[in-house]
Amino acid sequence: NIRTVFLGPLDSLDHEFQNADIFFSPIVYPVGVRTRIVTALSYGMPVLADPSASLGLPELADGRDILYCKTPEQIGFALRQFHQKPLQLKELGFNARMAWEAFYNPEKNIADILHHFAS
Repeated sequence: NIRTVFLGPLDSLDHEFQNADIFFSPIVYPVGVRTRIVTALSYGMPVLADPSASLGLPELADGRDILYCKTPEQIGFALRQFHQKPLQLKELGFNARMAWEAFYNPEKNIADILHHFAS
């Protein structure tokens, strides 16, 4: 019961992020921070991602701030759990937003980041 809609280019993703239940990033790419994942966190979206994303997002705890799934079976299990336990999905979204606030919000973190690189 997964529905995928390809909308083509959009000027803004606000509407899509505000109306989606989950952000799914199956991309296997173990280099750097995944900006799409960080954007989803900023919207308080529960994120299911390939474990390779964790290499660029070491601050996030699997199962608390984000859910890493490698196989189709793991993805299916996670989606069934979220369907059966919607509060778990809501908690993951809440924790996602809190993680974004703590680690990625530029208003709070840019001074620390600049200080780190200036040292």
